[in-house]
Amino acid sequence: MREAIEWCISNDMEIVSMSFGSGPYDACPGWWCELFKIGAYSGIVWIAAAGNHYSRYKVAYPACSFWVIGVGAYKTYYYERIDTTYVRQVERADFSNYGWIDYTNCEYCRDGENMYGDGDNRQFKPEIYDAGIISEEKLIEGTSYATPIAAAAIAVGDFSPTSAYQKFSSLADFVELKNVLKNCDYWYVIPSESSQYGDAIDAKKLYDEISSQY
Repeated sequence: MREAIEWCISNDMEIVSMSFGSGPYDACPGWWCELFKIGAYSGIVWIAAAGNHYSRYKVAYPACSFWVIGVGAYKTYYYERIDTTYVRQVERADFSNYGWIDYTNCEYCRDGENMYGDGDNRQFKPEIYDAGIISEEKLIEGTSYATPIAAAAIAVGDFSPTSAYQKFSSLADFVELKNVLKNCDYWYVIPSESSQYGDAIDAKKLYDEISSQY
């Protein structure tokens, strides 16, 4: 796997979708985080499945790495009436992992800069959600299915030919991308405790948000 990650860096990939993982973990094990960081600084967006362990406190690796966008899975969608408006919502798939990840012991996920915003060495995962149940009839489901869909949405929104924001080259740029992803939802994932960093991704909204900033 390390060789595959190194190949992605050497060949200047833009989007890398990873539907595999070990764990889950509540602290980043850091095995390939040095490479993920190098790739992120060169403009690669790493995206990985959060895992299907029914965990509310842990996320699979590499999705739990700071340098990787973690993807959770949602299931049924519906509209809920709040006052006079209808709010679009989806329900987190029961199997989809989420939780706070500690980076204290991962030297590559903390480099002396204010990466987390809240003053400690933790961050919530996953950053985004997408459809994780392809067929209830044939039991085709999992965060591994949600991940390539989310990767495609990021590719459309972030790397379109007319987008001015096609490469980032600093920690600030990478953190900004995470913040943009957080605000590019179109379905709100419930329960809200499982989507503290972001909801279901919308490629069009992502593209508009990026275009307005760059």
